[in-house]
Amino acid sequence: MKILFTLLSIDSGNSMYLQSAKKLVNEILNQTQHDVLLSTNNLIFFEDISSNRFFIRNNINASCVLKYGSEFNYNLKYNAFENIPIDYDVIIYLDCDIKLDTWNRNSDNHIENIFKNYDFGATRLNCSMIGSVNEYRKTGRTLFSHKINSYKILEKYSDSDDIMSSLLPSEHFLIFKNDETKIRKFYDKWEELNEHLQSINGEGGSWGDGFEIGVSARYAGFHKPIEINQGAWDGILGFKFNGNKL
Repeated sequence: MKILFTLLSIDSGNSMYLQSAKKLVNEILNQTQHDVLLSTNNLIFFEDISSNRFFIRNNINASCVLKYGSEFNYNLKYNAFENIPIDYDVIIYLDCDIKLDTWNRNSDNHIENIFKNYDFGATRLNCSMIGSVNEYRKTGRTLFSHKINSYKILEKYSDSDDIMSSLLPSEHFLIFKNDETKIRKFYDKWEELNEHLQSINGEGGSWGDGFEIGVSARYAGFHKPIEINQGAWDGILGFKFNGNKL
């Protein structure tokens, strides 16, 4: 089984996440036999990493909005999924403040077993569009209320529309079966959603990109999801949330 770790680290004036990304890249290269693809706008920062399993590119459009108001534009993470090579079986996306503490044969076996039957793994898959919409209707608030308003979900869609079946995962950690057509559709849809959000200056900023991830995954046809719980996330795969944040 061939796995590709895909990461994004954009220099928007603070080197903290560049440093975290460099640590994560080295952890992956040192602890696994898998490849790493890093999308960034600062190639020079990573030029001291020398490995034939490390691929780096600047595919960040110079005209894109790096910051949404005062915060990083979280939706730019779709760039990590652009033009994924077809010769990988599984893609693992990690936010760069995650630390890879331990990866071993059990980690590989766990991923391989999962993707015999599923095509999308993440955490917080109990959060759905229809559930969020219903909570918003009842209480006037929900985790993604700002996104529901920005994309006019209540006005544009009925409860029976397919978008309501979208699962809205945690955005920090994603695993996909590498289906070329689906990954391209996922990338295209997330890019489209980001451009719309920026064009309307959507309320509440771009945080909570699990919303766009879930909508894009549903649109792309990733319909066989599996919840990767904390035990597997931490104990089997060895990921430590915020472990590389400096």
